[in-house]
Amino acid sequence: MTALTQAKQSAKPFLKQAFMFFIGAVLLGVMLKTQSLDNLSILLHTRPFFLCILIFISLFIYMIGGITMTLFARAYDPCFSFWRGIKLEFIALMVENLTIGAAGKGTQMLLLHRQKLTWEQSLCCVGFDFINFQMVTFCFSMLVFCDSFMMRQFAVEMPVVITGFLCDIAPLAAAALLLYMPGIASLLHFLETKIRMRPRRQLLSSLKKGARTLKQQRRIQQEPSRVFMVLISNFIRIFFRHSLPILAAYALHVEILPSQYIHLFIASIFIELMISVVPVTGKHGIAESAFLLICTPLLPKGACLGVMILWRLAVYYIPTVFAILIFMLTPDITWKSLHP
Repeated sequence: MTALTQAKQSAKPFLKQAFMFFIGAVLLGVMLKTQSLDNLSILLHTRPFFLCILIFISLFIYMIGGITMTLFARAYDPCFSFWRGIKLEFIALMVENLTIGAAGKGTQMLLLHRQKLTWEQSLCCVGFDFINFQMVTFCFSMLVFCDSFMMRQFAVEMPVVITGFLCDIAPLAAAALLLYMPGIASLLHFLETKIRMRPRRQLLSSLKKGARTLKQQRRIQQEPSRVFMVLISNFIRIFFRHSLPILAAYALHVEILPSQYIHLFIASIFIELMISVVPVTGKHGIAESAFLLICTPLLPKGACLGVMILWRLAVYYIPTVFAILIFMLTPDITWKSLHP
């Protein structure tokens, strides 16, 4: 029995790596299915220098996310390292890209809790990071509605973009109310006592946990320098993310005018708002179609397809494959540890 147990323990790392390689092969197969080999041959004409920059920035975006999470975690654990925060960010990205978006945040909370933070502290770090990220995203999203060219050119698609904008604002508003207005919890408690809801104990328990989370959150708010650094980090993160189409165009020798930089930048925000309303894991096929629809009028004839391939690689496939590699090389984190 002991020998069998030891054999199972020794086989776990191999099974973990085999499963991750299988996931990577599936991702590659999806990409090859959506793009023909003739189209992928466009990548042979890229500039190596700009291609390396594109790959680095596609990973740097999530490194910044890990640094941001570390800044929050250090409010409770000063020994929390930046490398640990970056690893947790990439592992959460892997879960998010292979499942649904909300699972990534849940994974972050779970992994922070496994790093000796309480559930309230973990919720505070993830929630406050989400609020700050959405605040900066909101500011960048306003560029879409300030660009008269985009408003005229894509008037038919604007209702979808507005819907995506509202979907992004709704959780931001709800989280901001709960975190910045503690009186909301008292109001809910008052309504609960007056209306006499049946699941009173569960609601009261949730309100108490929310109150503890608010106390933990005030600890971060008392350090304005930390919040300012997080806002700057998220600004850099989102700025580089929406600069990827421009870098992809440079990597493929596509000649674009300086006046087109801002349109490509805003087009990336436009696309992200469009596809955010579609509940499809990884946005396979939808992101590519949206990019071709929006960016074809903005790029020289025949150049949009190649730029789209590089952009999609940088936005989704390269970070996901890198996240899988980090997960494989992190022996203390397994699939079992990603479940509470």
